[in-house]
Amino acid sequence: MRHIESILRMSEASAKMHLREHVREDDVNFAISVMLDGFIQSQKYTVAKIIRSSFRSYRVRVEDNSSVLLHCLDNLIKEQYHYVNLTDKTDVSEIKLHIE
Repeated sequence: MRHIESILRMSEASAKMHLREHVREDDVNFAISVMLDGFIQSQKYTVAKIIRSSFRSYRVRVEDNSSVLLHCLDNLIKEQYHYVNLTDKTDVSEIKLHIE
């Protein structure tokens, strides 16, 4: 029962890290993979190798966190656009963003 509660809490934390109000399937998969990786790392090398290969499909692949950064950047641009429109009466219709 404690393991299930831990997975639920980690799923909720993953959703919050991605600035979502609801838990999605990928949050649950992430929580399961974190718990599974923790268990695997606590085993001896030979046992860990067998478990790792057996549970390969349950382990989450590395994902790009750029969506979270883009969300934060989008909010900052909207705030800046709103601030410029409030303080300066000139029409600013476009903010150019250069990403390298």
